[in-house]
Amino acid sequence: MKPKNILLILLTLRYTSLALLNAQTTNEISVDKKGTIFTFSFNCEGGPCEYGQFATGDYWIATKTPTGTVTITGMTPDGEINGAMLNPDLLRDSSGELISFENQKQGILNTYPQHYDANLNVMNIVPFTTYGDVSIIKIEARTSDCGTKGIAAGCVNTSAILTILKEVPENRGTTLFRPPFHGTWKPLFSVDKIKMNRLPKFPQASDGTNGVIGGTKGFETWLEPQIEIYHSNRGGMGEFHRATIPHGYFPKFNRYASAQARIFLEDLTKVFGKESEEEKKAAVYSLVQKGIDIYAVYKMGIPFQSGAGQHLGKKPPLVFFASMYDDVTILEDVRSIASNQEAIEKRFFQEDAQITMGKSGMPIWGDHLGIDNIHLYFNRLYPKLDGQGSAADPYGYIDGPAGGIYPDTDNTNRDRNYINVAGGPIIGYAFLQHLMPWFKYAAGDDEVLIWSDRIYKGYGIDNFDGGLWTLPDPVAPRDPNESADCRPDKLYSTGITNCKNYMSTWGPKENNFREFIGHGKDPNTHGRMPELHGKKIDFVNLTRFTSRNWDELRPCSDPTNASYPCEGLGELPTTVLSIDEVSTGDDPLLSIDFSKDFFKVNTVKEYKKITIDLFSILGKELAVGKGSGNTITLKISDKAFKDNTLYIYRVSLDGEIYSGKFLIKE
Repeated sequence: MKPKNILLILLTLRYTSLALLNAQTTNEISVDKKGTIFTFSFNCEGGPCEYGQFATGDYWIATKTPTGTVTITGMTPDGEINGAMLNPDLLRDSSGELISFENQKQGILNTYPQHYDANLNVMNIVPFTTYGDVSIIKIEARTSDCGTKGIAAGCVNTSAILTILKEVPENRGTTLFRPPFHGTWKPLFSVDKIKMNRLPKFPQASDGTNGVIGGTKGFETWLEPQIEIYHSNRGGMGEFHRATIPHGYFPKFNRYASAQARIFLEDLTKVFGKESEEEKKAAVYSLVQKGIDIYAVYKMGIPFQSGAGQHLGKKPPLVFFASMYDDVTILEDVRSIASNQEAIEKRFFQEDAQITMGKSGMPIWGDHLGIDNIHLYFNRLYPKLDGQGSAADPYGYIDGPAGGIYPDTDNTNRDRNYINVAGGPIIGYAFLQHLMPWFKYAAGDDEVLIWSDRIYKGYGIDNFDGGLWTLPDPVAPRDPNESADCRPDKLYSTGITNCKNYMSTWGPKENNFREFIGHGKDPNTHGRMPELHGKKIDFVNLTRFTSRNWDELRPCSDPTNASYPCEGLGELPTTVLSIDEVSTGDDPLLSIDFSKDFFKVNTVKEYKKITIDLFSILGKELAVGKGSGNTITLKISDKAFKDNTLYIYRVSLDGEIYSGKFLIKE
């Protein structure tokens, strides 16, 4: 036998001995969550299972072989009401498509019989046997103090996850994030690929704890699993998605998603301080874990929806994960969501769906409900019916205005407009993007940035210090001679509207609802509600960091400002060009070149209709170009465009919209 073979045998024996020495086996795992003890009892083909913990503290067990099984023999808290599910997902048809929300079922809370299926609750089949690569989420329920009336029957108090793997993970899981618990996709992301140097270091954001931010486990709130698949708008499962919020981790007034969005942004801000990477690490891991869970839901094709504020806060954790994790594929996948028209129409994320580029070149706010709801829109605009406080302008010129934004009458409530509820977390999300360029790049959403600058304090806009955008507006207002009993919404039912002038002097055109009846006056001074242009909004759930530091930090994170870059500004991504060069990243569909003489768009594939619109920061249209193919050049006049001034571009490629700011330098 040759010496090198003897050495190989000795090395093999040594590493085998180390593996046996490091092995940990058990038949039961206990987890303490806010004083509730969760237990999982199990065996691996009759014997104990190897186990360990991921970097974020959640437990895993592994089957004896990749094709082996685990038998779960018991779980507590016991009882059917304290449900459990394997790989939570929505029900799908035979082709894999989601069935309607009206017919969806869940197996977590049996207090909702109309949408509960006892067969989905694995508490009813213990003991049961399963293969590896499975996640079990186990909850403790409560039937009081659930908050809103829609979920008074019961809600999640707290929960725990046990991950069953096919084999012992690398480093026994200590350098890995817990895989997503939704669905069957179980990637193992490594903490070694988290790039801590991408974080900014602002003294204004320092936590001041002189220790580990958020505690030894980071922010436990975001490590607490939350089932995120039951979001729906009207009908379907109603408010059930709010029942899955871990109520034990959120005080009563912080269980609404808008408040949760604010809390996440506040916690995210704490890792933007001057503390060391070691002090930030646990907090970063917990924030990233939340993003990983949301990424899986997005990859499963399940939208989070949009609305008032009940679906907010899902995009920032996902974007933070993509910005911190060293994986270009994930980064570009997440970045592309904000400009993906299909994703926007399906409302995967409220932050993307609710802020869109308006026809006047200014991003505007509101949920687009479709042309089929046009009569409801005009009914809400001058409300006799005030049932949708987040409706957008269907013609794309002004914020909302949803119901209730019009001056009060005896029958209306102006506060019904939800822009103050949804806007705060969106502005905070935009502000942190300005301070962390990697975060901004991963978001890929110039519309949110421009809208937030405008509505909060009118940043970068001369003679406009923030507020609603209701000009220019070519759409005719309600005819003052219209009957007080006019109800356009009755066209959906009785057809008896009591309207004399609707679809004649105001409203949509009768033969084409996609077109509106105009007022025929100067749209810069007239419209549906010109008196509200610049009306200030008192935003709820705006982070304190934003309100306290906007004036100081927003200018010095602006490449057009003399104080740029701020001391502590996050690292600029190597793949991102500065604002004065205009870039859409590595998107193969679009590249842009420009000077004071031209604005040129190049695409990889050919398009039937390409449109370029260039606007001033005030929304004034300065130049328009149309064409087809894979390139279009718009000649521009240097009289209209000044040096060192920001402008807005809006490019449509067969309806797919790309937009942002550009700067013409001297």
